[in-house]
This record gives sequence, C-alpha cells and structure tokens, in this order.
Amino acid sequence: MPAQKISLSINELLAEIKRRQSKLPRLRKLAARLQRKLDAVTSEIAALGGALSSKPGRKPGPKPGRKAAAKAPKARKGARRPKNEITLAEAIIKVLDKETPKNAAAIIAGITKLGYKSSSKNLPTIIYQTLAKDKRVRKTGRGLYALKD
Repeated sequence: MPAQKISLSINELLAEIKRRQSKLPRLRKLAARLQRKLDAVTSEIAALGGALSSKPGRKPGPKPGRKAAAKAPKARKGARRPKNEITLAEAIIKVLDKETPKNAAAIIAGITKLGYKSSSKNLPTIIYQTLAKDKRVRKTGRGLYALKD
C-alpha cells in the first residue's frame, strides 16, 4: 500500500510538536509512580524469600507441551563421497540417445556401467532433477527421456 502524502504547514507541524511535548511531564510522572509500585512488589517478593529471574520471559528449551526437535544425524566418520571422473549430467548424456527414450532405472543401469558411483539412497530422484535442468534432454513421455535432436 503506497504511503499517503500529507501536506501540513510549518505552523501545523509546530503545533503538533508542542502538543506531543506537553504530554511528556504527565508520562514521566506515570512512569515514576509505576516504578515505585514495581519496587514495592519486588521488595515484597524478596521479603517472602522469592527471587526474581535475571531475565524476563520463559525458560530456555522446548515450549511446554511440545516435544524437543529431532537432532540431525551425525555424519559417519571415515565415510567419503565417491569420486567420479565425469559429472552426473555428462554420464546421463552418454547413456541417452535420440531414438529410444529411457526411464530412470535404465539410466541408472547405464551410468553404473560407465563407472559412475553414487551412495545416494534416492538416486532416481536426483536423476529426474538433473534431467529437468539439462537443456540437452527432452521429455518424451511420463518418466521417459531422450536426447534433443
């Protein structure tokens, strides 16, 4: 929503400033009175043996009635990502041809024969994402891909 343009004269602006400044003494008196009340309550709490927390607000940790968030699993020590000579996109391009469309299972079999290694549990999903991004590939049907002409 665009801001509305308000045109006030200098005299009107000065009058508004004066009006707002006239409220300051009353607000300062109110703040002092409330501070005295707060001090009285604090001393009463201290007399009863209670202690005030140093910071206001709820205690750290999960909200009451909720379970703690699950921690992310730690990476295994010594486990390394497989090193490949070519990228996944290049391996897919070598497997695909223009005439016969292939699905993810056929592409996985082909890139594995080429020597591409992956430890991914969801390799078909990664292949579909790579196929969707690659401009050299066309979708010929549901789950089927081939090289562009």
